[in-house]
Amino acid sequence: MSIRTYAVEKPSDLDELKQFTKSIVGELCWQSHLTYGDELILDIGEKTPSNSKPFPYEMYGAWWLGSRGTTWSIISKDKNVIGTSDDDIEKIRQIITTLENVTVTRFEPQYPNLGLIMEFSNSNVLLIDPDEEDRSYAEVAFWYLKTPYHYIEVGSGSKWSYETYDK
Repeated sequence: MSIRTYAVEKPSDLDELKQFTKSIVGELCWQSHLTYGDELILDIGEKTPSNSKPFPYEMYGAWWLGSRGTTWSIISKDKNVIGTSDDDIEKIRQIITTLENVTVTRFEPQYPNLGLIMEFSNSNVLLIDPDEEDRSYAEVAFWYLKTPYHYIEVGSGSKWSYETYDK
């Protein structure tokens, strides 16, 4: 596997990323959880058995979205903030369940901050919104996405990268 990295200097530098991710629209998000460092993980699409032991979940999604310590919020259809990554851990565990058993209706990487707007069939929106503090961690991606064919990292800085899985 080789990693390809792209600098993002204009909106069209995200075109290939958008091509890789467009098929997530219409997929069901069936599980949300927190992982190491309380990073948000969403399992989306076809359920796949874990081949890692020990693994905290027996199944994971064909699509796997994760935040990387970047500020995120969940916003309701009437534009109210339901909760954020800055809330206490118990509230976070409750609010992320609003993203379960709903279909992805929009997946839009953002220019120029490389954030993400992800909308669901219940009209809730997950907004991953890197700020200046997030940008100061030079080696940490803002968010990542495992697709059926690629592993994608967006950020840090003004870049994104992917690697294609060997078949």
